[in-house]
Amino acid sequence: MRYFLPLLFFLISVTSSWGRIERVRAMWGKDPARSMTIGWDQVTGDNPVLYYSLIKLGDQVTKYPYSAPPAHIFPFKGMNNHFTRLENLLPGTVYYFIIVDSKGASRPYSFRTAPAQPHKMSIIAGGDSRNHREVRRQTNSLVSKLRADFVLFSGDMTDGDSDDEWRDWFEDWQLTIAEDGRITPIIVARGNHEKSNETLQHLFDLPSKNNIYSVSFGSNFLHILSLNSLMAPGGEQLEWLNKNLEKHGNYSWKIAQYHYPMRPHNSRKMEKKGQADLWAPLFEAHGLQLALESDAHLCKITYPIRREKSALAEEGFVRDDENGTTYIGEGGWGAPLRDNDDNKSWTVSSGSFNQVKWLIVDEASITIRTIRTKDYSGMISLSDDNRFARPAGLALWPVNGLEEYVLLKQQASLELTSPRLGWRLDYFKHSLNERNQVLLEWAVQHDRPSIVYRIERALKGSGFQVIHTFDSKGMNKIAHYRYLDDQNFIGPVEYKLFKMLPRAQRKEEIGLLSLDRPAPPIDVQREKLLVDVDGHVYFDFKIPYTGNIDILLLDEAFTILDELKKVNQKKGLHQEEFNMQALPKGRYTVLIKLNEEVLKKITVLHT
Repeated sequence: MRYFLPLLFFLISVTSSWGRIERVRAMWGKDPARSMTIGWDQVTGDNPVLYYSLIKLGDQVTKYPYSAPPAHIFPFKGMNNHFTRLENLLPGTVYYFIIVDSKGASRPYSFRTAPAQPHKMSIIAGGDSRNHREVRRQTNSLVSKLRADFVLFSGDMTDGDSDDEWRDWFEDWQLTIAEDGRITPIIVARGNHEKSNETLQHLFDLPSKNNIYSVSFGSNFLHILSLNSLMAPGGEQLEWLNKNLEKHGNYSWKIAQYHYPMRPHNSRKMEKKGQADLWAPLFEAHGLQLALESDAHLCKITYPIRREKSALAEEGFVRDDENGTTYIGEGGWGAPLRDNDDNKSWTVSSGSFNQVKWLIVDEASITIRTIRTKDYSGMISLSDDNRFARPAGLALWPVNGLEEYVLLKQQASLELTSPRLGWRLDYFKHSLNERNQVLLEWAVQHDRPSIVYRIERALKGSGFQVIHTFDSKGMNKIAHYRYLDDQNFIGPVEYKLFKMLPRAQRKEEIGLLSLDRPAPPIDVQREKLLVDVDGHVYFDFKIPYTGNIDILLLDEAFTILDELKKVNQKKGLHQEEFNMQALPKGRYTVLIKLNEEVLKKITVLHT
């Protein structure tokens, strides 16, 4: 909503008092790059309005340029739940907000939208917080210090689903809010201690009445599915799961969360045959790499496994590092612990202690850290600049002697063989490094010195061109090859790998990869400028890649005064100007956006 000055006399006085606005939370129901839902319990006061801004304004209510009333109000579980659904936001941007009602104002808060392009992400994942409140509060406080992008919570928030328990739960959830007011969004799944689908729907404003939904991040980067273990795994849910995975098959990473583990690691918990028979094959078929489970109240990590009916399978699964799904969990946010007395041959490790998972996701891998719950009140919080680092004093659970368990992105292997040579291609895959460069890798069995490998590349709108050739390593065993394509381009690209036999004058295509190379993340440029004596302000900005530029001139209330649009601007340094001669003296902002993401913020002083 555009800026307006509310004509309400009470706004002048509320800046000095706090309203009874409690149990604040943030959720995503749709595009996380351009929307955010803020929920709260309206304890006293009427007609609340959420005011928000791109700059930190604290409790100066009259200076907030944007506002939005609650879109949905639902008294439930002893709380007066209000939800404001903010839309048309800027990707990868911090927003500051305050909630004002007839009796006062909340404390100032902030949240950050997700980037629109692939971007390294930090996620806290866990479930089962229902009984031991002190453990729950310790874990919640840890969330505030790690400053993750969001939390995955796979059910069983409370024990009895009662009004008092839920008020306590949300009161404890306030400990996840950082000292500076930063809120970490939460994506929830239903557990068996949520007595109906209505519980999560009305407390977290879920986009689905049956608690089945998904959220996507960063232009084919990460797709999160939230399933419902308390519904039949077949029928409507299975149909939705299949269609959703098909629709998002081109995402680099796919993660599912749900409550009941398919194969619990506690012997007293029941196996979930329906989920194993119906969901696991779809996970494998569509390349879902990671599943978060809860309910058993212990800790576990499995190797990548797939469903198989054979004598080699244990409980219907076998290890498959190429095509399997890794399962982690199983609860531990504060519920009573159980014994890890049912390990499998494909279990990496398990334990019985309170814990949450800390996932670091980038283009090449998911790094899984298991954090032991304890009192971290003395631990120094991470900042937005170092939020992937391990803070001093953090207790990580070692897996096979290492404190990180890493999943590498897998590509479909190509099984092409030559009977005459006994040659076989094991895999041909790609990944992106931190500089957004494409790394191609392949491996062959029974390599021969007479073979030459050739890589060809085709960008959008052009034919294939030879970019590199390799002589065979000439080993009669497995040989690994790597090629880094460091050329600067954005968008669709295809690579072909050829096996060439020069003596036989024969060429054979052995691999094809298609990908959409994303734009690299933008580091926002900042600058201060003065308007010259003629009333003009000239400004430079550097474009890291070709794209569409949108330049806004804003006043102190963030009203748009002028706008320049430039299409298909090339990489490099550019210069533009605004004529501000007719504008009053004061402070202005020039906001430069590249493909809808903020590229540069310029403070302009018109004196």
